[in-house]
Amino acid sequence: MTRVKETHNNLFDVCLKLEDENENIDSVDINGLFNTIIKEYFFKEEISQNKNFELFLTNLKYMNFEKTDQSIIDLDFTILEKEINGESVNDSLAGKIMLSSQYLKAFYSNHSPSFSKLPEDVKIELLDEIKNKNRSIIDAFHKLQKDKDADSNRKIKTLVALILKNISKRDGICFKKIEKSVEEIINKVFNDSEAVFEGSEKQILSLKDDSNIKEIVKSFFMIKQFDEIIVISDKFKSELDRYIKRTKRVIQKV
Repeated sequence: MTRVKETHNNLFDVCLKLEDENENIDSVDINGLFNTIIKEYFFKEEISQNKNFELFLTNLKYMNFEKTDQSIIDLDFTILEKEINGESVNDSLAGKIMLSSQYLKAFYSNHSPSFSKLPEDVKIELLDEIKNKNRSIIDAFHKLQKDKDADSNRKIKTLVALILKNISKRDGICFKKIEKSVEEIINKVFNDSEAVFEGSEKQILSLKDDSNIKEIVKSFFMIKQFDEIIVISDKFKSELDRYIKRTKRVIQKV
């Protein structure tokens, strides 16, 4: 049952969404939020395949975070990594889940739901999967930390270039050949593009200006029909909103 190693590059956005959903709750249940992320993000594929396993994950307790912890985004990564790895594979976060009888019943149904009774080759396979799952969780939280650092120090010109790159990569929209440098074009369209983006009202107004967005879209993408400018501009706005939200959360702590 070897699976392709998963990548989880959007943990920051997932955590922000959870924060939004719980913003009106007086007492944040950090343990409950962490449980939700493990279940609905890191084990999303597995729970889609087996409802009994989903119920098991819902009721499982992973860690015991301090009551002073109010946000998964602000958890100490060093401590979190240590907790995820545990003292051994059996004691690791993924180990507690994937060595359980509930997991073995769901995904190793051809064998007895006991690790000690599994064939040696299956044991090796399962242990590798546990290590990969732990690593994918740790990598995702490490990426979250890197995203926080990047979002707090990114210049406006870098933000614009990143948004354009994301649109092209995600939607398969081709860039056109440009005669000037990327930096020169962005500096001409957006005022003060050398400044660090802090999510200020002035910066957001400039970045969200329809004429500016359409100009930057026409400057970088191959446009065959006028309607494509509108479509790509909307994608730019959507991606911009995502980064505005992230930057404000990091810099302004909102």
